[in-house]
This record gives sequence, C-alpha cells and structure tokens, in this order.
Amino acid sequence: MIISVCIPCHNRTYNLKRTLPRILGAAASSPPVEIVVLDYNSPDDLAEYMAQIDSPDGVSIVHRRFLGRNYYHMAHARNLSVLAASGEYVIITCADAWFASGFFESVRETLGERPHKFLEGTRYTGIFVCQRQEFID
Repeated sequence: MIISVCIPCHNRTYNLKRTLPRILGAAASSPPVEIVVLDYNSPDDLAEYMAQIDSPDGVSIVHRRFLGRNYYHMAHARNLSVLAASGEYVIITCADAWFASGFFESVRETLGERPHKFLEGTRYTGIFVCQRQEFID
C-alpha cells in the first residue's frame, strides 16, 4: 500500500530543509511512500531546493506548483496536495513536522489492525491520516 505524505508549503523552505531529510529517512524504512510537496506560489527558494532532492529507493517525490494566488490559503493548499497524491492513504502535514524513525511502520501497523478511514489519537497529533478517496469525497 502506497502512503502519500502531503506537504503544502508557502514561504517555509527553511523549515522543509530541516524536516524533509528526516521524512525521507523515515519513509525509506517502510516503502512504498510518496512525498508530495505542493509549492503554493512560494516566494522563497522552494523550487530550487526541490530540484536538488534525491529520493531513496521505494520513495517517490512529487513536486507541484500552484501560481493562482499571492497569499496562502491553507485549506485550498491541502486539497491540491491530496489531489496530486496517488497513495491509498494520505498523511497531511506541514513543512515543520518531524517524523520519527518508525513512524511509517506505526501507521502501517495501525492500518493493518482493522480498516480505517481516519486515524486519530496521540500518535497522530498535529497530522491528519486518512483514506485519500474519503478525503476527496
């Protein structure tokens, strides 16, 4: 099962430079994982940074850019990031979220216990995990 991590970003490349290597490391330990970075018309160096990223085996990186607004609209940015994703489940987070080693294994274990549409609880504080189609619907 592919899990897509959706990261909308506007003027937060500084944070993403600190967190994305950890997200990639955590993802590499439990592939397949897709990392979707949605550049929401970011005025900083996000596009240049994303062009430099190499993904580990089993991890794909999707970088999309939205140019339609000069200000950040969080809900719209999250929606666009999920639409750019291809995984059965999406994890919606932000550019400054740190993923601990074992995070993806934990998500897969929880999803394997019983069918879930949404994950909730203390393990997932600050992020949103759900079936992609459920979110779209």
